[in-house]
This record gives sequence, structure tokens and C-alpha cells, in this order.
Amino acid sequence: MKERIKSFVLVLLILSSIGLTSITWIDERLWPDGYSLFVNVKEWPVIREFFEKSYSQPMENLSKARKIVIADGSGSSAVFYNGDSTFNDVYSDINDFMTSFLSGEVAIKETTLLTKENVRELLNEQVMYTYVNYSVSMPGEFFGQLMGVADTEVFSDTGHVRDFFILPTGEDSLELLAIDNKTESVMRYELQYEKTTDLIEKFIGYAEDVPPENYCVMALQMNMDKTSPDDVVQMKTLLDSFLILDSASTADGKKMEIESRNLIASGVPAEVIRCFAYSPDSLYRYVDGEGTIIYLENDSSLKIHKNGLIEYEATSREYGIPLSGGYSVYETLNSAIRFAGDVYLAASSGGEFAVNVSSDTAFTSGDERVFFFDYYYEGTPVATVINESGKQLKHAIEMTVSGGRVTGFRMLLRSYAKTERKRDFINIYGAIDKIAAKYEDAEEPVKIEDMFPAYMEDGASERILPCWVGYVEGKQIIISQ
Repeated sequence: MKERIKSFVLVLLILSSIGLTSITWIDERLWPDGYSLFVNVKEWPVIREFFEKSYSQPMENLSKARKIVIADGSGSSAVFYNGDSTFNDVYSDINDFMTSFLSGEVAIKETTLLTKENVRELLNEQVMYTYVNYSVSMPGEFFGQLMGVADTEVFSDTGHVRDFFILPTGEDSLELLAIDNKTESVMRYELQYEKTTDLIEKFIGYAEDVPPENYCVMALQMNMDKTSPDDVVQMKTLLDSFLILDSASTADGKKMEIESRNLIASGVPAEVIRCFAYSPDSLYRYVDGEGTIIYLENDSSLKIHKNGLIEYEATSREYGIPLSGGYSVYETLNSAIRFAGDVYLAASSGGEFAVNVSSDTAFTSGDERVFFFDYYYEGTPVATVINESGKQLKHAIEMTVSGGRVTGFRMLLRSYAKTERKRDFINIYGAIDKIAAKYEDAEEPVKIEDMFPAYMEDGASERILPCWVGYVEGKQIIISQ
């Protein structure tokens, strides 16, 4: 009997010891100053899901088009930008069609390989069409996943897609042209679509309601995307074939300023530091002469600058911060957004995390991927150009993920708000002229690959001014007034 009582008491002691130890590990108030082992483990995203529901950034921005053009078939074309009052209605109808197409619900009658010259001839015939442009070029399979279709093979013959044309050809038929942005080839899909008539009526209605400044033309239609030895005047600057020329963003020659707020100007929340598996009270913390807070471990470092820039770096892959989820491009992108969203949520106490992918480098092969994200304000991108510690930050978020772990991370913590101040703002033609002037001495014509209105964040100013962002042979160029 005595032996049973002793065994029972021993079991109780062991259980109580385990319980008290667990409480010590999990309850932050009981951690010794500078002791970071258990905060490290708890704050890993793959473990954190067992303690609380991790913040998840919706992929809506990533799957939404950047701009849409509707041509009525009589020579008039109108552009709708993400952020315009009617954009969401227009995109909703297109999204329904694209999802049905990707999921195999729309019958494909025939596919044909075309060239860009075929598209030029087609558009110059003043046909009715809808042009849809996304922010970055991406593999067809990934595009399908982004649109909510897990397994799609319809773009198996097309490499990277970003630009599409939808052309009605009958009451229940239409054509979809998918542009391969790597090879500039065009895949034409002839489709049987019962809702074609309804789609035409909606598109005509949208185009009729736009103001004159939304009227536009494509560079391809104006032959501004090519040069010929027979031209009397040789152009020094060529445009991407599908660059939209319009005045919609500069109707009155002015554009609104916005305000920038440094999310950690009044202090760094402890939760921000814990996102990187550091203890806020770590013994390995110091502040340098410029006010930068620095945390050091044998295998990583974390720097928090006064201007709101956070920099994290692991010495090697095995010491990086593990992400939850799989290793495919789509799963890694989701995990990367969730991680950045966790940091933003911790700094902003629940603010809206509105970002979009800014580069197609994420879609390269291999198990190391570099992601670039930029903030959006009411559909308009915010371009970031900052010089810090001898390095230039060209995007609001730059993240390296290797083998499912974050090994490099730079993020400018910002939120933006509307103002009533307006600034003079040149139109796209003036912006093109300014870029052309930069290359007037070039021996060969240069190509403007992309151009769009944006805001410019310099990491120091509270007043964020409108600008144009252009890309010439992969190089970003900021054009301000």
C-alpha cells in the first residue's frame, strides 16, 4: 500500500513539474532578461500557428488586374485603372470569365499561334476588344493558382503571361489572346462562351460612361514600338507594344499628395522584434551612434533604423526563420506575404497591409527566391527609393527565402493617408519625353518597357508626391514634376 502511495505522489510531482516548466516556457513574464531560446521557438511561423491564428494577407491585390482597356469597335478605346470608381465592376465581369476559362468550364474549339504583328493588324481593324494587364509577368500555372484554380493546363503552351485580349466573335463565341511576355508570341484560343452577349452589353455600357480623358491608344497601334531603316526620322526611344497612352491620370494637370507615417516613430513594439525570433530585452542588444537598434546573435542580426527600415539577415540557410507551408512558388509567396504581414500587423496594431508583387524574379527556378513588394494606396503603387547603410532600397519590402526559410529581409514600415493638397503633374507624353532626354546620346534605340503613375517614398518626407515610374531595359526611372 505504501509503495502505491509513493508512486502516486511521485507521478503527481512529475506532472506538476512539467506543468510549471511549460508555464515558464510559454509565459513571457517569467522569461529572464535576455533569454531568447523559447521566444525564438514560439515566434517561428511554423510553431506560432499552434499558439494563435497567424495573420494572413489576402491575395486579392495580387490577382487583380492593374488596368483594363475596352474598345467599342468604332474607333474609341477607354482605360480603367485599378483605383478608378468603376474598375472593380469591370474587373469582376472579366474575373468571372477568366476563372471559368482556367477551370475548363469554357470549351476551347481551336488554338492558333500568332505574332505581335497579327495583333497589330487585328486592332487596326477597329474591332471590339477588352485588354487586361496585370502587374507582373508570371507562369501560366501560377496565374491559374492566383485566380483560384489549383490545376490548370490551358496556358501550358504559353510561358509567362501578363497581357490578355478578349475579342467577341459571335453571340456565343469569343477569342482570348494570351501574350507570352518572354517570347512575345501570342496564343489565340477560340472559345464557345454562352455569356458572350451579356459580356458585350456590359463592356459597351462601361465604355459609354467614361470621361474623354479616359480615351486611349496603344503604342502598338501608333507603331511607336518599332523602327525601320526607311523611316525619315529614326526614333531614339521605343515603347512597349502594349503601353497605354492616355490622359486619365492627369485630367486636370494635377494629382493628389498623400501623407506618409513612420509606424515605429514613437517606439518599436515588442511584437515586431519577436517576429524575427529575438527577445526585446536581449543582452545582445545595443544602439549605435545614429540611433539604430541592433540585435546580434551568432547566426543572425536585426537592425531597426529610426526611419522605419528593418533589416534582418541570417548567416546561412539553416539559421533562417522557417516559414509555414510548402515549397512551390505559390505556397512560398503566400508564406512570404504572411510573414511580412505579421511584421506589419505588429507595427501598425492591425492596420491594412496593402501590397503587391513588384517583380517577376520570384518566378525563377531553384529553391532560393527573392520577393519584392510595394505598397499600394487606393490602387496606385508607392515607389520606394531609399539609401541606407550604403545600400539602396528600391522596394518597400525585399525578402530572400531559401529552402523555406527567410534568410534576408528589408522592410520600410509605413502607412499612408489622403490629403487635400494637389501638385502639378505632367501627363504620360511629358514623362516619356523626359525619359527620352536621358537617352538622347544613345547609339541604339532604347525601349520603355513599362510606365505608370505612382507616389514616391524617400524614407524621410511626410509629404509623398506623385510621380511616374518607368522601366528601361530593366532599370527603374522615377520621373517627378
